[in-house]
Amino acid sequence: MEDNLMAYVENISALTDEYTFWCKAQGLKCVDAMELIHEGELNRHQNAWVVKFIDRWEAAWDREIKAEEADLQACWHREGGE
Repeated sequence: MEDNLMAYVENISALTDEYTFWCKAQGLKCVDAMELIHEGELNRHQNAWVVKFIDRWEAAWDREIKAEEADLQACWHREGGE
């Protein structure tokens, strides 16, 4: 079962949709997650959710950047780069 969980990789698009839905469901402005935390209007459960969300966002961002860099590197090698 753990392998099935590991097969799912979050991406920025899916996280954006989730965040937008969550903000609306919570009755919050859909602003940058860090802004929500710093405005101080979140209850402790909302704050914990946003903190975990930011971690997930940063992990997805890192994966997407690494994938893009790998694609650029592969292209560079195809074009005769060293």
